[in-house]
Amino acid sequence: MKECETRILIPLKVIHTDNRCATRALSHLEYMKEESWFDISIKDTLELKYKIRLSRREMLGFVEYLISKDPAYPNWSQTEWYKDWSDVNEHGVPQQYIIVKNIEPFYKAYLEYKAKNKQETDEKHRSGFEQR
Repeated sequence: MKECETRILIPLKVIHTDNRCATRALSHLEYMKEESWFDISIKDTLELKYKIRLSRREMLGFVEYLISKDPAYPNWSQTEWYKDWSDVNEHGVPQQYIIVKNIEPFYKAYLEYKAKNKQETDEKHRSGFEQR
């Protein structure tokens, strides 16, 4: 990402005050410094399939967990377009997402991540009570 910042973000920062397109591109690139499109696809698929809503902070923690488990985690599955016909706008056009075809490995990793976080939180609370 450092190369992207040097080659794209810095020049955009120079011209963004005069160009709406550059401003939009800059905001998207700043956002993507933390989350990739694949990560967003994981987040959307977990929400659509399992009704799991992750905050940005939770998603970043989960992505860090995935990276620690396997830096090549995006290779676990391909993505595909999905039209959500339960969410249609006033023109009859459904909300569209890029979703992960095989979400199960990510769902399993998410459950492991949540269990690990719960255990760490419980241990912090226990150690806090013991110090009192």
